[in-house]
Amino acid sequence: MDINGWLTVITIVTAIFALMPKEEQVILQYKTIPLEKYIFLGIIIFVLPYLILFKELVKLMPFLESFTVRNGIEPQLLAFVIFFITLLYILLRFFVVKPSRVNEKLIDYYENLLYQKPFEDFFSILTRHHKPEQILSNWNVFSKIFDNPIFLRSVVQNRSKYLIQFFQKYETKEEFSALFKLFLDSPNSILYEELYDEPIPSTLEHFPLLNALLKDIDGSIELGLLGLIEDHAKKILTKENAKDSRYNQLHDYPVEEKVGFDLPLYYHIRLIGLIYDAAIERNLNVHGIRQTMFQTIVKKIISNLQVQGLDLEREYPNKYFWLLSEIFGIHSDWIRHQGVKEWDEESNLNSFFNFSYWL
Repeated sequence: MDINGWLTVITIVTAIFALMPKEEQVILQYKTIPLEKYIFLGIIIFVLPYLILFKELVKLMPFLESFTVRNGIEPQLLAFVIFFITLLYILLRFFVVKPSRVNEKLIDYYENLLYQKPFEDFFSILTRHHKPEQILSNWNVFSKIFDNPIFLRSVVQNRSKYLIQFFQKYETKEEFSALFKLFLDSPNSILYEELYDEPIPSTLEHFPLLNALLKDIDGSIELGLLGLIEDHAKKILTKENAKDSRYNQLHDYPVEEKVGFDLPLYYHIRLIGLIYDAAIERNLNVHGIRQTMFQTIVKKIISNLQVQGLDLEREYPNKYFWLLSEIFGIHSDWIRHQGVKEWDEESNLNSFFNFSYWL
């Protein structure tokens, strides 16, 4: 192959790599080990031209003849072999065994992409190049992305299931609060999906987010879980005190519908009950858990009730009455559940039930 043939081959190969999206080229450049880049450049800039033009160089510099052996491989054939091996290695590194190097420059580039591209495009690039295991093992650098408000808000709204596997990394109250508030604020988040399926403590392993929250109840509560739920419930109730509020309307549902799930507050009541259910199921010291949450909600519901014109002979004159019955029903379930266990005079639950009712 003459020099023109080589130039054609190199041009075609260069054009193929140039077709790769700019983002892919930059990311692969950051992820590639510097030594690899230097070796590739050395082969392309020095080794291949040297072998391709060897016969012409020998005429100019006869001493190069001493680097040859009789009956050895032709320089141009050797150049082709080296070129082919190099090309094969590059293809394998780009498309099969991708480089896994992570550094601050790469994370900064990702952050720029987050601001520049639609979230789904950014999410596709991030997940294509980094498996969750790699992100977890390099959390010290990836946390810059996962703490970014734009990323958190977008991922909770669009890909909330993906985020659950990183829940354990939000270890401070500030981090946990920023994250969980987004789950509460997004009606389409996996939090409401899981609560809609009406889990119980024994089935939590099928509900990734609730399981992540409740498998370490003490830890979640220390991070402010109950306070966040209470604040969000109060925010809902503050807006629902008018006579035309959905909560002040007749409690009437078609038989085939799931009852109450059109009311955002019902999800919160179920979640609070589930937290206590899980604590009781695991025989935890529930006196360490703040017990005023239902009291706060009940007082706010009563202040919001618009009873004028209601048929008070009905079992549930409006939806607020039904929610009150659900709260007391949760307490009854706790007692019934505890009643099937062997009586323990020393259990902290004995006084907990009375105290919770009193509140």
